[in-house]
Amino acid sequence: MLVAARRTARFVLEEMRVGDRLHRSWRRGRLGPDGFCDDYAAMALGCFALFQATGEESWFESGAELTAATVERFADPDGPGFFATAHDAEPLVARPKNLFDLPTPSDNSLAAEALLHMAAFTGDSQWWDRLEAALRLGMAIADRHPAGVAHHLAVLHTVLAPPLEVVIVGTDRTDLLAVVREIYRPHVFLAQGDGRRDGSVPLLAGRTASPETAMAYVCRGFVCDAPISETAALRRALA
Repeated sequence: MLVAARRTARFVLEEMRVGDRLHRSWRRGRLGPDGFCDDYAAMALGCFALFQATGEESWFESGAELTAATVERFADPDGPGFFATAHDAEPLVARPKNLFDLPTPSDNSLAAEALLHMAAFTGDSQWWDRLEAALRLGMAIADRHPAGVAHHLAVLHTVLAPPLEVVIVGTDRTDLLAVVREIYRPHVFLAQGDGRRDGSVPLLAGRTASPETAMAYVCRGFVCDAPISETAALRRALA
């Protein structure tokens, strides 16, 4: 599955993206129309998922680029949330701003989830501010129509959990990674590396390990507990 996910993501990024412009479809070498907000945000989330699964920083970089493009092209400059169409798209009578997660997650809930990943991996307050504004927009209708904003509520639940940033560094990270992945942990944002260089992911900066022993750092808002090398201790920290 991971091989297929990589191959599919590379195809989209290499064949269906021109500069920072993502296209909605492709057929026999011909690109379809420009993507909507949900296309950008969903693809960003796919890249972030691949980063967490593989530790390959190029996927974080692509996810960050797509999230920045989502903000640049779709964010409402005069208020919270995101429009469905880009600022330079064909003008409409009214530029739609979708909030309802029916039958699939809305532009705004997917954008909020992408912003949450950026906030967790970078610690940059600008992403938290945009995330909060997008969630408030969805929550304005949650009391009356909770089933209609289910994905908004799922993102909010993760924010209130609260999120944990988990960094695992070292040469052999297998056992510590297995602990993180042994149950579903939607509030955990995972970064991994060799511990010898900082790379392009701010969450990895300064997280080191000895050549012989992998280390796990459990952090909240970029404030980390003492590093952990034992699986049982990591399991307790995550619990």
